[in-house]
Amino acid sequence: MDNTIDTPLGKITLRAAHEGDLEAFRELRLEALQENPSSFGSDYAVNKAQPKEFWVGRLNLEGENGKFFFATHKDELVGMCGIMLGTSPKTRHNGTIVSVYIKPDWQGQHLARELIELCAGWGQEHGVKLLKLAVVANNASAIRCYTGCGFSVYGIDPQAICFEGKYYDELLMVRLLG
Repeated sequence: MDNTIDTPLGKITLRAAHEGDLEAFRELRLEALQENPSSFGSDYAVNKAQPKEFWVGRLNLEGENGKFFFATHKDELVGMCGIMLGTSPKTRHNGTIVSVYIKPDWQGQHLARELIELCAGWGQEHGVKLLKLAVVANNASAIRCYTGCGFSVYGIDPQAICFEGKYYDELLMVRLLG
């Protein structure tokens, strides 16, 4: 079921991904990797070179093991967030928030929070008891967002990302779902 919210910039629809999103998803993901290269472990050039099958698998997060949600404005993807489940019966209660990105013009509208809540709800429906994520330690706005969504820091992954010879630590964050 789609959720619609009003923002000062216009009406936004929040919804689950579907097959028709493939090309728009690829473009949004590549934009995220190009615009914020130190915020993601994935590399722009490597991802850009991937075949269609890679993107189909990524969008579907391998079926029941995850889900992507999008924020759309007039059928344009303006934000995304995914959740991946643990793949072992012993880790299936863990969910990981991935690929959070909001187009610059739409930042500040709380779209990331709304998308994370959709992921959390989907996770709970699939038995998730806790959500985890990693965020680059110098990304203050993302850290504020995640803290506002109920996440807290439980550790640091030192030098988790290296981009153009500079190392970036990641904060490891968790939110209990109950």
